[in-house]
Amino acid sequence: MSISYWKRLANSRLENIMLADRKAILAMMEKHNDEILYLQEVVIVTTGSPPSRERSNSSVTQRERSYSTNSPPKNLSKRALIAIGRHRVYCLSIGLKKPLMDDHFLDIIKIHGPLPNQVTISTRRNEIMIETTPADCIDMVGKLFGAFDRLYPEQSASFPFSYYDQNRLEVIKGYTVVYDEVACDGYTEAYKSYCDYLSITPCQDICWDIENLYNYNDVRRFDLNDLALRTEKLSTMDYKAMMMTLQNNEWFTELSQDGKIDKEIVDSIVSVFSFNKTLTSFNLKNSGLTRDTWSDIRNIWTSNEHLALKKIDFSGNPMDEKSAGALANCFTGMNTGLEILNLNGCQVSTVGSRLILTSLGNHLPTLKSLSISTCRLDRDASLVLGTMLADPECILKYLDISDTSPDFSVFPSGKSLRKLVLAGIKMEHRSWVDFAEFSKKMPNLKHLDLSRSFPVGTILSTVLANLNRLVFLDLSENSLGDLGLKKLISILREIQHPSLRKLALNRNFESKGEQFRMVLTDLANLINSEDCKIEKLWMQGGHKKRIRRNLISFIIDLLMMRNARLKYLDISGNKAGNLLGTALGKAIQTNSSLKSLLWDGNKVKISGFTQFRNGLALNSTLTFCPENSVDISFNLKHDPKEKQKFFLVLQEIQKKVHKNYKIQMKSQDQVEKEDFQVETPILARVSTTSNFKDIDTVTAQRIFDEIPPDSPEDSQSSSRTISEKKFDGKFERNFPEKFQEFGKFQKSGKFDGKFPGTFFAKKQKKFVRDATHRAHVIQHWTDRSERFSS
Repeated sequence: MSISYWKRLANSRLENIMLADRKAILAMMEKHNDEILYLQEVVIVTTGSPPSRERSNSSVTQRERSYSTNSPPKNLSKRALIAIGRHRVYCLSIGLKKPLMDDHFLDIIKIHGPLPNQVTISTRRNEIMIETTPADCIDMVGKLFGAFDRLYPEQSASFPFSYYDQNRLEVIKGYTVVYDEVACDGYTEAYKSYCDYLSITPCQDICWDIENLYNYNDVRRFDLNDLALRTEKLSTMDYKAMMMTLQNNEWFTELSQDGKIDKEIVDSIVSVFSFNKTLTSFNLKNSGLTRDTWSDIRNIWTSNEHLALKKIDFSGNPMDEKSAGALANCFTGMNTGLEILNLNGCQVSTVGSRLILTSLGNHLPTLKSLSISTCRLDRDASLVLGTMLADPECILKYLDISDTSPDFSVFPSGKSLRKLVLAGIKMEHRSWVDFAEFSKKMPNLKHLDLSRSFPVGTILSTVLANLNRLVFLDLSENSLGDLGLKKLISILREIQHPSLRKLALNRNFESKGEQFRMVLTDLANLINSEDCKIEKLWMQGGHKKRIRRNLISFIIDLLMMRNARLKYLDISGNKAGNLLGTALGKAIQTNSSLKSLLWDGNKVKISGFTQFRNGLALNSTLTFCPENSVDISFNLKHDPKEKQKFFLVLQEIQKKVHKNYKIQMKSQDQVEKEDFQVETPILARVSTTSNFKDIDTVTAQRIFDEIPPDSPEDSQSSSRTISEKKFDGKFERNFPEKFQEFGKFQKSGKFDGKFPGTFFAKKQKKFVRDATHRAHVIQHWTDRSERFSS
């Protein structure tokens, strides 16, 4: 039943009572920011405090200790008003303005119906026995249960009430409350309820964000870092109210917190999973989890049968063996299949790593990503990991074992792997030989990260020869130098890898004169050769690892050749100087392949940016070039007088890049428009003619006959009548599969301008606008022909 109906009925009854009692009821409601849902005049038989044995089995809090439980029951038999709000129950003695009950739903201990016309409500502070008609008893308890179930659906199964008649109990459980247009599954209303229960003021910023930002943009990620960005720091009780609300909420599917927080807040976050059954992703990074917290996680996760977690990120939380054992027990007891697990930076011992890897055996059919960098891997742990990869049910595609010491000799297979990260691993030469042998058993690997670890030489040649489908190779921070880069060039030229498209060589080189410049020229010639397929190149600089002025000649050799094919280039942080802007400005004038350029941190002055702007004016392919924030700061510090001129040049650069982007997008839209320009009149005419009642069947049939057929099948179908003409799904060639559902508009003969599935909003608006224009044209000529014929 709609909540608006309950409110209208309660307000009509409120108008019929005395003014003093009405003011008293409204005053109690206003005190708790509540509104009335149910109001009924009853007879109070007895009142007092509940017996202590009826109290909840939960631990007694400080708030509960403040309640008095020593007052004996009193016989009254006086008239009173019983009222039910959104989250509280009220009872007021008529004429005395004295509240007999003002308690939260969560304070209710028991609701008992010993007789058809009697109901006893026991809370932690009060107990009253109500006497009224049997129908009103059922109605009152039913609406109380309905309001409780709407706020706390996961706890409604344990609602503490008993009734003498089981049939009446089923009727009571059938009461439901339907809220009008609630945001995010009623999160705000439940949050205010918990704030009232905890005796704190709701944070209006959180309520506004939920109702306007999260709901409007369909945000399903509950990020505590975003909600905490406000002038007033959130207290522990504020976090507790938010987490208690998430326990029963079904809108959000992700919960995230990154950073050090108090243990009480961590406990509140972990308690969310006591009842929640919709959260599928949980990120709790760098939070300093203790051993007790890991035990709480194990107890809570294993007790929740409806736990839906599939993505877990505990990175940056060091754990000992007992903590690792508790987490392993969690994975063993989970019913849902785990898909993503991130334990980077947890520094798990060898025993803990073996326990965790063993517990993941039940999740092999669903586990797609595993990150265990800095976790120790001895031979036993490596054997468990190798057994996982060799399992026929294993679908693991991403594996990160950076900063470990794996034993690849016990890895029998890795057919499912698509991306392997081995950054910073510490192995001897024999272990690298074992890895080269293991590379033969990874036929589907596309991304290989060997930064901070890999010795370039014959082993790299063997690895590249074995990985025929490799697309991305990362050799950053390996201190290659002149000799290492020369070896790499010779290996790539010898192998002629058929699928390598991306190469990362960040922070590898230090400028060392003419010989290094010649090696860079060889690299440019290799990338522009016909046999090389590399399209994206990363050569960022760092501390003591910068190319500097040799980068200028490398840019000219790389981008000014006629056969240049590079599409993405990142040369940030190399401090090449002001001439780099001039070199890039000349290169992009003739280059037609480069689409993305990142060149920040090169100490380019305003004259260099001006030269780059002049060259960019003759370029039409560069569509991505973010602002150089480091160089902007450098220029403002050393030449503040040219501030206005400098910003003008930067603005012109961004305008030109954006213009190129619009031209590229427009050309793509033009191609797509040509693909469906034949089908568009069909859809527009069919939809528009069916919306005008004065267009007869003959006129509509003439419109169909005017459309030239695209194929013999269309020519055969053109003889059908208008009643048989239906949308035949020709748009399947150019639009998503869900667009087939658009044929349903034929059943109703109307088009509401909404495309099913995911579609481009811009095209949708233009499509509807064109269809509307054609509709007016058809309407005009139809009316004109009818006037002449009459």
